[in-house]
Amino acid sequence: MAVVIKIDIPETPGLFEVSMPIEHELLHVDTQYNHPKMWVKTPCLVYDKWSFHQKKFFLAETGKDFDDSNLKYITTIYLYAGTQVFHLFEVTN
Repeated sequence: MAVVIKIDIPETPGLFEVSMPIEHELLHVDTQYNHPKMWVKTPCLVYDKWSFHQKKFFLAETGKDFDDSNLKYITTIYLYAGTQVFHLFEVTN
């Protein structure tokens, strides 16, 4: 058995942390009502026990410089009908 949960992503560029199940599979990243979200699948047992940890991500804005060391690209996010474009990375260190 598994459960899919939705996690909010901040709308401002830079480093951020989210509370995420230790066991998870990233399924999708998109916007819902113009707010960025990620959906992850986790075993029901893990979700029921609240076995979560803090995971670091970085949101880069198109056209802005950033340090890409220790970053793994995940996807691109379009906000407000594409007027703002961000790129989501997982921090790997």
